[in-house]
Amino acid sequence: MAGFTAMANLIRHAMNHNELQRAVLSGAAHGTQNPWRRVIVRKVALQDAVQTQVTWHTETTAVTRNYPASGAVADELADVPFRDSHVDLRSATIEACVTKRGKLLVSQRNATNVQPLSHDRVRDRPIPEDAPFLEALGVSHDGIVKPTAQRKYRQINEFVRILDAALKGRPGSAGTLRVLDLGCVNAYLTFATVHYLWQNGVRCTVTGVD
Repeated sequence: MAGFTAMANLIRHAMNHNELQRAVLSGAAHGTQNPWRRVIVRKVALQDAVQTQVTWHTETTAVTRNYPASGAVADELADVPFRDSHVDLRSATIEACVTKRGKLLVSQRNATNVQPLSHDRVRDRPIPEDAPFLEALGVSHDGIVKPTAQRKYRQINEFVRILDAALKGRPGSAGTLRVLDLGCVNAYLTFATVHYLWQNGVRCTVTGVD
């Protein structure tokens, strides 16, 4: 299929590009099967060297591997029939999609993309961009927070930092925590609370009152 071949070439080009900052590959091209719901590629600083970190997501799990260079994983990624790709270079953003008719649609715009290389950046943002509930609530798409939702994303993370500080020292085995959210409205913070608690081994039940 021409579209899949063109997407594979685009992925190889992106992985070998010296300005690559981050890439999100997702979906399955029409008529194909893809074991991965989403794959996220980014640069990280490990042991005084910049490596390429790839996180392979299924519906229920995520596996992360580090590669010495982007090119080392280029062929592996290019062999997967992805439908969509979002690539951030330092000076441009490229988005591509394989249509049902097998054609590759590509758009490119100038942009300034500089991703932090810190391996433990998740500590600064307790809720990662690719948290499933963010996409379900329309805050993100394919693991990337939408430009129009950046303020909401910052609010969610600030709330979780406050929650984390309030629950410091509470053992995860201290029984089920009951959460009552009065005025939950769209429930952004409600879902953030559940995500945080589950990720930290705290059992909880939640009641939301609009």
